[in-house]
This record gives sequence, structure tokens and C-alpha cells, in this order.
Amino acid sequence: MSFGLQVLLLGAGTYLFRISVVELAAGRDIPARYEAMLQLIPPAVLSALVASSLALENGSIRPFGPWWVAAAISTVVAAKTRSAAWTLAVGMVSVWILTALW
Repeated sequence: MSFGLQVLLLGAGTYLFRISVVELAAGRDIPARYEAMLQLIPPAVLSALVASSLALENGSIRPFGPWWVAAAISTVVAAKTRSAAWTLAVGMVSVWILTALW
């Protein structure tokens, strides 16, 4: 089986799985308990992505540097403002400035 066909089949399978969940949930009320749990998914995914990119570089542990300092600054901003937008903005600016100065 060619690589292109494999990609198309996997894409179609993923699409069908996602659309089936949407169709099964259409017209039904989601219990408050599940809605509360669903609201925790985006922060958990973002945290996992940030933690993995912070800790690893090319498959090995990232040494101390501007990324770690920017993460600390972003953590303080997140705790003070509780705003994802401010946290991401300050984090990106911190990375740019600290990388240029490091």
C-alpha cells in the first residue's frame, strides 16, 4: 500500500471518528459534570505541549537557558493575571528578548 493511500485512509478514519462523536452527541444535553471536565482539556493540552517543548530539545533534556527563564516569567504572569492571552504574549516576548541577550 502506498504512503499516500495510507495517509488518505488514516485521514478518513480520523474524520469519521470525529464526526461520529458529533453526530452521537447532537440534540442531547451534556451533563454538567462532563461539561466541567471538557473545560479542563484545552489547558491540559497546552500545558503538555509547553512542558514537552520546554524540557526536550532534539530528544534530549534541554539545558538551562532562556526558555526556562521565560517559562518562569510566564508562570508568574499566569498566576497574577489568570489570562491565557497575557501569559502567551509575555512568554513569547520573553523568549525573543532572552534568546537575543543570552
